[in-house]
Amino acid sequence: MNDADAARRAPAGGGNGRPRAGRRFLEGPKARPGKSAMRRIWGIGLLVLLALAVLLWWRTPWGDRLQAYSFDSLQILSPRKIESLPVTIVAIDDKSIAALGQWPWPRTELAELVRAVAREQPAAIGIDVLMPEPDRLSPQRMLERVGALDPAIERTVRALPSNDAMLAQAISEAPVVLVAAGVPEATGRALHAPPFIVTGSGSPPLPHLGGVVPNIEMLDAKAAGHGLISVEPSNTLFRRFALVADVNGTLAPALSIEMLRVALDVPALRLHVRGDAVRGISVGKVFVPTEADGAVRVYYSRGDARRYVSAIDVLQGKAPPDALHRKLVLIGLTGLGLRDDFHLTALGEPMPGSEIHAQLLENLYDQTLLVRPPWAPQFELAVFVALGLLLIWFTPRLKPLVAAALALGCVALALAAAFAAFRTERLLFDATPGLSLMLFFGVLLLLTLAESRQRRKAMQRVLQEQRERSAYVTGELEAAQRIQTGLLPGVAALCADGRVDLAATMTPAREVGGDLYDFFMLDERRLFFLIGDVAGKGLAAS
Repeated sequence: MNDADAARRAPAGGGNGRPRAGRRFLEGPKARPGKSAMRRIWGIGLLVLLALAVLLWWRTPWGDRLQAYSFDSLQILSPRKIESLPVTIVAIDDKSIAALGQWPWPRTELAELVRAVAREQPAAIGIDVLMPEPDRLSPQRMLERVGALDPAIERTVRALPSNDAMLAQAISEAPVVLVAAGVPEATGRALHAPPFIVTGSGSPPLPHLGGVVPNIEMLDAKAAGHGLISVEPSNTLFRRFALVADVNGTLAPALSIEMLRVALDVPALRLHVRGDAVRGISVGKVFVPTEADGAVRVYYSRGDARRYVSAIDVLQGKAPPDALHRKLVLIGLTGLGLRDDFHLTALGEPMPGSEIHAQLLENLYDQTLLVRPPWAPQFELAVFVALGLLLIWFTPRLKPLVAAALALGCVALALAAAFAAFRTERLLFDATPGLSLMLFFGVLLLLTLAESRQRRKAMQRVLQEQRERSAYVTGELEAAQRIQTGLLPGVAALCADGRVDLAATMTPAREVGGDLYDFFMLDERRLFFLIGDVAGKGLAAS
């Protein structure tokens, strides 16, 4: 009877009173929301995905900053390798300033420097120094400050050519390009610009400038070319350069493209327009593709001392013989006391403005400009939506760790693809939507965990009700057993009669559908009969 009692008292699902299937649901790592919960997750996920897609498409200011930083990181990871050095910078550096005195020098010194460079037959000379006022060190200007002198001396001094005239003479004898600073407001100053031939029709969104700050007319009138430079704070990070701008209705080129025009001896530049976008600029047979607003993206290399030659070495004839011949030469300021002309590049390095122009010219010469495809935003948005839909489908179905691995894998794949496109083809694809993708995955994961937690609580309530019902039925069965067994005669009372052999075995019935009776003769004198009474029909017995 002990074995029977133990078997009868054991709960249906095991020794601890909890069904095995319920335990797997509550404790197993694969607990997932039901179908209705998954539909809710999919619905909310689609709404969040749509909202993020709209934000990405609208290009918020913080999104533009993140995109710029992502493009910078690509250059930092893989800066441009220098293929050639078509540009030489004649640097007005600390060494030159120590030899010739503080800057600004008399423009007669600058004239001598231009002549010294011109003797080496460069392809073009760009003077990256703005001279909007007459030279204060000219003899005539100094005479005004000194005051009354001997009339004979005064006549002699006034008869001397001015420093500006001497520089203008040197400029007229060489292929020199002077700079002009573009400004938002009108200045009333004359703009010197080469002719542009516009092919195609449309109104592209070119940068618009109200006016320029040019050099004095005496110098501008003698130059072979004129190019725009930007007036930006020294902490501005230079990534894109407009090769052409609209200056109060007149097209004007940037310094780099103008130096290329002068070097190739091309009379006019050709602007290619298609609809509301610029396709590119032609300089003779050289075509430079641009973005819709006529700008290009510079692929920077690390600073390289081979680009530089000191101005004092050029004046003293000590420059290497091949440093200037047939080169694009930039005369610029690099001295430590002239740090206002230093700017940050995409590599995070401070660099003189003349070297930034040199790097742009190298990009044009070697055709290594970075390319942002016009269809890139649509492609990036499509990839984001596709990966988002993938996460919507799989996140509720997978374990949290597996789902997190899937999300990280999607982001890593996007980053790797963007880097590969940059490394091999210099294409720029924005990988920052990966941050939005991780945010989106976090929302999906929270929704999934919340639904799973609610389902666990519901299952716990069901299991508690089952345990209470099972305990109630078990008590009734035990009471019925005591009543039924009490009706049987005791074994001791029947043992004295040799005709009776009494035995009773009680086992829990689980598959028997009702009461069972059976009897048959064991021999001529003994009858065997069996009674199987299933109590509590309809529960475990049925």
